[in-house]
Amino acid sequence: MVAPGLYQLTGTHLRKGQTDHSMLPELADPAPPYVTPKGEVEIYGSATYFIRYPNWGEYSRGGTFEIVPLDLRYPNGAAQRGPHSDFWDLRKYRVEKSGAAPQEIMIGGSMTPTGDRLLPEWSRDKANRRLFFFRPDADFRWVRDAAPIVGDIETGWLGHSYGGNLFQVGTTEPDVIRPGGGGEIYLFYEKVTESPTVPYKTEIFARRVLGADSVDENEIRIIGIGSSPYPAMKRPGGNYLVEGPRPVRMNIGGQDFYIVAFSAGDYATDGYTTSYAWSRHITGPYQLVLTADGKDLLDLGRDIRSRFGLSWVGRPAMYQAPDGSYEVLFHGVSKSILPENEYWHPPTKYRPWHFFRSVYKARLRAWLSEDGVPQLAIPLPR
Repeated sequence: MVAPGLYQLTGTHLRKGQTDHSMLPELADPAPPYVTPKGEVEIYGSATYFIRYPNWGEYSRGGTFEIVPLDLRYPNGAAQRGPHSDFWDLRKYRVEKSGAAPQEIMIGGSMTPTGDRLLPEWSRDKANRRLFFFRPDADFRWVRDAAPIVGDIETGWLGHSYGGNLFQVGTTEPDVIRPGGGGEIYLFYEKVTESPTVPYKTEIFARRVLGADSVDENEIRIIGIGSSPYPAMKRPGGNYLVEGPRPVRMNIGGQDFYIVAFSAGDYATDGYTTSYAWSRHITGPYQLVLTADGKDLLDLGRDIRSRFGLSWVGRPAMYQAPDGSYEVLFHGVSKSILPENEYWHPPTKYRPWHFFRSVYKARLRAWLSEDGVPQLAIPLPR
């Protein structure tokens, strides 16, 4: 426990000066907890493994977990391998259809090899990363679909997408999807919308799931850059980014709201944000929550960075605990490991893979402002 209500789940093994993470790569971009039928708690993200707690109690106190490797495959059966070729933002769901046995699926971002190559290569294929479903085969391997859920891989950076989440309206189990047995189902994701030569704008969208894993062709912009972007959305290279949408329904002050947690800016800096927007309806319009002066995005991670010497704090995944309270997972880099790095801009002495984004868990405080706007905060001891 870092402080009351704040837990560091991964990365406690790190030592000052450590840049080699070959024994245990980071588990970045954490998804909300997936609870198995046995009551185990699993945390997925951008990694070739996930972590599993035996029960919610052990997870709640930041206790002992096991590291479980993932056997991830491309449609041609080739196993994922190679530097920086990880599948991104993996999130697991259980699909329960009437009259059929429950099935597990995953959703995540993946590159596709071009030319005659069997496997994608970094950075030759990074522009064609898209969002896919992954399904278990008879040998318990997770095999990626051949076609992306949205778009195709021929447009390069334009349409580059990841950060996928499914959300069913009215459900009390966010990691369970019941086609035909509940409310409408939506797919949330981010994608590059402008790209003259490099990704210039990345924005957040949603589409309704029609059935049999197909989605509506009508795209709903959830969080856009706009004509006057907020400062937090701008990256050092002059492009703009909002990413990592995690939708959740919250009851605050006796009223239901849809909250989309996300991050903005450059992930490898102090400027990366832990932000959110809200709406009364799943498809919006969503209102960004801003700082008191209204000039920028509110950043829930600001105090955590300064109090505990963290950077790269972002990718919030909010969820409701069994006791009815709300919590958030996020990742962050401890500055004490590589203290000579200048964290206010992207690293120059080191490469991004020299850093380890640890997963943290924190309590959320939720209340309504005088004008009825949902307010969230990560309370820290004084």
